[in-house]
Amino acid sequence: MPRKTQIHKNTIIDAAIDLIKSEGTDSFTTRKISAKINCSTQPIYSQFKSIKELENAVTKKIYDIMVNDYLLSNENEDPFLRLCIGYVEFARKERNLFKYLYISGKNLRLRFENPDFEISMVKRGNKMDQLDIETLKIMYEKLSLFKHGLALIMNQNPNAFTENQITELVVEAIEAFSYFEKNKWGK
Repeated sequence: MPRKTQIHKNTIIDAAIDLIKSEGTDSFTTRKISAKINCSTQPIYSQFKSIKELENAVTKKIYDIMVNDYLLSNENEDPFLRLCIGYVEFARKERNLFKYLYISGKNLRLRFENPDFEISMVKRGNKMDQLDIETLKIMYEKLSLFKHGLALIMNQNPNAFTENQITELVVEAIEAFSYFEKNKWGK
């Protein structure tokens, strides 16, 4: 009897991501994933205890793509600027992956994915080192709402703004939130 081919978790995760990229969030079904890797649905259920476990693995991998390919991609840029622009660029260039993470409704817990990681990056920015950590967190939450709105615009209309315009908008928002936090009434 010939040896059965083993379908690995990463093969399933990568197939799901490829489907989401090419066909959108509705393509995330076990039937479509199994068809993509030329097998039955059985290997998916043998590798993952539930669809939720598979969704979580796919979510984590997409999040890692965003962090590694977009948020950490330009080490020469100010970290605060890089976090915001990288997020917007991810929404513009990886439209269906962004929709899966932030619009599909499946993964709303990602609002502030890893604030400690992001705040530690921001703290390394030369303009932010005079702000205490609590002020940075408040400022980053406000800026996250701005960057998410801009990302939604770019996700729906990738040509709405040029890269230079995006950078200018983000820089102005950072400066405005920074000024506001430094000069609040009563401080």
